[in-house]
Amino acid sequence: GTCQAGSSDTQIKDTGNLVQADNYWINAWVFAESGVNDGEYRQVTAFNQAAGTITVGSAFSAAMGVGDAYRVTFVAIKPDTLVNGIVNYVFGRRVTHTTQDWSTEQNGVIEFYAKAVATKTAGEIYLGTITLNGAGVVTAVDNDPASTVDTCYPIDIRELRGTTNITGLAGGANSTFFIVHSSAVLLGPMTAFSVDNANFTIELLQYYEDDRIQVKATNGDAYAGDAIITWRRFALVA
Repeated sequence: GTCQAGSSDTQIKDTGNLVQADNYWINAWVFAESGVNDGEYRQVTAFNQAAGTITVGSAFSAAMGVGDAYRVTFVAIKPDTLVNGIVNYVFGRRVTHTTQDWSTEQNGVIEFYAKAVATKTAGEIYLGTITLNGAGVVTAVDNDPASTVDTCYPIDIRELRGTTNITGLAGGANSTFFIVHSSAVLLGPMTAFSVDNANFTIELLQYYEDDRIQVKATNGDAYAGDAIITWRRFALVA
């Protein structure tokens, strides 16, 4: 987008393009692409939808001018982690975990950053390598690196599945409970969700938490009954 009047060295105003929900852009990166700050970048610390403003954690060198171009994105490697003249190992990790719509989606922000060594720690996913020459120009990119590099491993896409037994639920009654599964860095949608008793209905209340889903089961029969819930989903596991 382009900056409007009211922008400053710590704030970008653009009511035409910055229309997402409050705080949506927190932890994203904003890059100045023209004007006196061209080439500078800062991390977003606040976003006000009504005002159309994003606020950065540290000031640009000068105030952003009217018409100055900017780019704001979550999909950027943290610039100050890249090192010139070496192979940079790129990792990702979740830095926030918020919910826009508790019933349908997760809004987890993944931060991308580089290391000079190929060492994977807990909570990280290994994405690939970027090689920079001494001037900082990209000379090679590998988004499918070998899994034998030191202790690094590629993203593990894991299928999570299971069954949960409901015993003796009274006729006409319902029960709300959690189903716990392995903790994940980033969750995918539920790909299977069923119950083996035709008198039972199940409702998925939420599936955006790291390690559990919440379910409501209702017995539509006049008598107490049992049922088995079967579920499946995919997730990225570090």
